[in-house]
Amino acid sequence: MLNSMFGNREYLFDHAPAFMSIVEGVNNLDDMVARFPKLSLVDQQLLGKPTAPMLIIGGVLDTQVPISDIYLILSSGDVPKEAWINPQGGHLGRQVKVWPDPVIFRQVIIPYLVRKLDAGSTEATK
Repeated sequence: MLNSMFGNREYLFDHAPAFMSIVEGVNNLDDMVARFPKLSLVDQQLLGKPTAPMLIIGGVLDTQVPISDIYLILSSGDVPKEAWINPQGGHLGRQVKVWPDPVIFRQVIIPYLVRKLDAGSTEATK
């Protein structure tokens, strides 16, 4: 965990302080080390529980969310999920000059939302 926080070159800001500022009850690195495992979906027994449809976006080379975690959430539960995984991408599938945020938004996220919204309106007219 510490290596992913301090050795992370994908995150724009200092990863550890930024993460500590959003986790409740964390004021220093020792608090973070103690609290971090409790954030696990596995430890919270949330995997496999009912979920809404989801689009999972990731990159195989992500230094913040390991691809194994993405595969775990994809294979859990009983609701089919959609995924867009960039084999050359880092965090959130980003790839410099190929898949920056605006391109992922236009080519992946918006089409997913359009499909989901269209499916909802089609079902409503049945």
